[in-house]
Amino acid sequence: MSAVVKSTQRYLEFLNDSNRGVERYGVTSIRPDDGASLLLENSIWSTYTCELALGLRIRSDSSATLEPEAAHMEDIEIRILEYDRRNGQTKFAARESVPGETGFIVIDFRWLVRRCLEWYQKRGSSICDITGIATPTREIPDPSVSASGLSSEQAEAITTMLTTSLSYIWGSPGTGKTKWVLAKAVQQCVSEDEKALVLAPTNVAVDNALTAILEEGVPREEIVRMGVPSPDFLNQYPECCEERAFQHEIAQIGSQIKALEESIGSLQKRQELEVQAKDCEIEAVNKRREATESQASLTVTLERIRESKSAISIYRKELEPHECQLESKRSQLDRLALPKLLADIATLECEQAETIREVAKLKEDLRDMGFFRRVFTKRKERLTISVSDLGVHLRATEATLESRREKRVELAPTASLLQEKITALEETCQPVRTEIADLQQRISTLEVERDLLESKIAENQEAQRSLESRIKAVHEELSRIDGIPPTEHADELLATWQAEKGQLEVRLSQFKQDLASKSVLGMTLDGFMGLTLQMGLSVHRVFVDEAPYAPIAKVLPLLSLHRPIAMLGDHLQLPPVCECRNDETVRAYWAKPSIFLENAFELGENWHDLNQIEEPQFQLTQRRVLSASYRFGESLASLLDRHIYGGIGLTGLADDETYIQCIHCEPQHRQRRRKRENHAEADAILDQVQEWWESTQLESNLPTLAILTPYKNQATLIRRQLRERFRDTAIPGQVDVLNTHQAQGREWDWVFFSVADTGNLARNDPYFTDSNCSHGKALLNTTIGRTKRKLVVFLDATFWANRPMKQLLTDIVNMACPPKDGPLPR
Repeated sequence: MSAVVKSTQRYLEFLNDSNRGVERYGVTSIRPDDGASLLLENSIWSTYTCELALGLRIRSDSSATLEPEAAHMEDIEIRILEYDRRNGQTKFAARESVPGETGFIVIDFRWLVRRCLEWYQKRGSSICDITGIATPTREIPDPSVSASGLSSEQAEAITTMLTTSLSYIWGSPGTGKTKWVLAKAVQQCVSEDEKALVLAPTNVAVDNALTAILEEGVPREEIVRMGVPSPDFLNQYPECCEERAFQHEIAQIGSQIKALEESIGSLQKRQELEVQAKDCEIEAVNKRREATESQASLTVTLERIRESKSAISIYRKELEPHECQLESKRSQLDRLALPKLLADIATLECEQAETIREVAKLKEDLRDMGFFRRVFTKRKERLTISVSDLGVHLRATEATLESRREKRVELAPTASLLQEKITALEETCQPVRTEIADLQQRISTLEVERDLLESKIAENQEAQRSLESRIKAVHEELSRIDGIPPTEHADELLATWQAEKGQLEVRLSQFKQDLASKSVLGMTLDGFMGLTLQMGLSVHRVFVDEAPYAPIAKVLPLLSLHRPIAMLGDHLQLPPVCECRNDETVRAYWAKPSIFLENAFELGENWHDLNQIEEPQFQLTQRRVLSASYRFGESLASLLDRHIYGGIGLTGLADDETYIQCIHCEPQHRQRRRKRENHAEADAILDQVQEWWESTQLESNLPTLAILTPYKNQATLIRRQLRERFRDTAIPGQVDVLNTHQAQGREWDWVFFSVADTGNLARNDPYFTDSNCSHGKALLNTTIGRTKRKLVVFLDATFWANRPMKQLLTDIVNMACPPKDGPLPR
């Protein structure tokens, strides 16, 4: 398990560092639904309404967290139950009580990854080896099951699922994987008193699987849908949803508990207020006593300050005549300027010595001068002149120096006498000065003590006023509490009420879905991890629909049940969504589909090899192929078999040929056009949306419509133009605009497919639309598979018609219904 734990830790680090997988929306007007509760993940959740911005892309089954704006509050786990894009009205369920009316709703994919990591850390040791899955002990189902409308392939698939420990049923859209094979297999399990766990990566896929099982005849009371179902499933099968099964009883008991909690709260409040009043009165007495003591201390301190200042005044009068004499003597000494005279003498002595050295040096140069330089150069003359000049300067310096020395001798006795008198005066003044300094220090200390006492007295007075206000407020609040007996009887009544509340809570807990009594449990893979973190789960078989859209990391926890696992899906559609594109450690377990389970056990932490494998290993896993599609006509099935499925013999058995129309969109070069944007296709799609809207208004059930495109930029362009063009209509709320990666697991009656790619626009060369590449095959197959009735392809037909015939879109252009004047066929 260390491999998947490391991969999950690395993925979470990547999401945190890159801030990926997070959408944050401001929320206002949060208010609880009176007495309303829901049963989710086998726990009681409270429901709230709020307001979000209009036109957000929020799924009604989104898991999220609420960040209250109230200070120091932890994030709260919530589920979005309803969101109306037209007015922003939102309903959500919260695991804990929500404080305040504002905050932020954070739809955080990282939360799901964190919970997955938490599951592995707490429950990972319970996962068995792939060879440890229990082998079914039941007999092979009677082949006569095919008499109920099953094909031989479907009957064989059911037999394989019910008789092997690990199986994978592969088939294109419309081959009956869910509606026939899964539904009948689960129905047979129920008929033999076996408990089946039905899982899928998305809530919509879970609801589709459970709907098929219900339509197969499994009683509603045998099925429980854990988590948040789609609105359609909730409306059609409310008794199957954990949140609706005991809604009335839960609400009734919740109201009784709420009333008791209010009474208990009032009684406890009264007790608390009476204690507060008593404590405040005691504190007020203490504060008054402290105030009296502080005032007495302040009086003593002020008297000490006055006495110290008086003593300083006496000392200063005594010191004043001595200070005057000292100042006079210092002035006399300064006027003698003896320090300057000594400095002048020192300077002159240095100058005298330097001049003597220079004269001696010049005379030495004269003595050492040769005959030639004496006779034929002027150097001797220059040296002689310099010696003469320096001699004059030396005599002047020595005369000045002598004068200064005589002056020093003259002033020395007077200066010495003045210094002696100054010293004597300093000795007389210093003790007095010390006394004054000590008194000043004492005054400073006393003034600090005075300030503290005054501040303490002011605070005490303010505290007394505050206590008086609090006592008054407490008594006023006590007077407003009606119907509560005197305190001496409160403890007995409180115990009675709490006992009644406990009994109601026991009754409420009994209304939680008894999972042991249900034959079919349906939930998402994320819901399975959340549930099994809280409690154990025991089933006989596990079925995973849309398995290739689930990463290995989310399917491995199913091995903790040690029960047979049957996976169904089409691994030639889009793989799991993984935000991290370059880290092999992450992608090995979060981008690789669950059908690579055997490879994961074989390779473990060999991230590179696990990433490079293109075809899953099926040695222990029993694979069965469903090759007959009841959705596609023969022509489209033949194209898909050739371009996508590699010749598995896919056949189309639909009564009518799948309706496909291609609309040519001549590329338009627009300024500031972003990569992968195609404005011509966006304009043509809006025109067809208008026609779709007008042509379908007479239908009793409005057909669903999605606009799909491979690229986020094109989806953003279409979404923006759709809102602008149909701003004052209901159309934006009726049309889903998505890139195909967001459409996995969902289906629509009509699909408008914006190809976007064309070699006639810069930066729009085919990529996700190139059926010669694995990513192109997966996207095209997924897009076509989302269509139930009509597929309209918007593209540069001229470009694609001239591509090599091995391209899927080229063949679709050539086989599609030609464009017609007027609205699209109905």
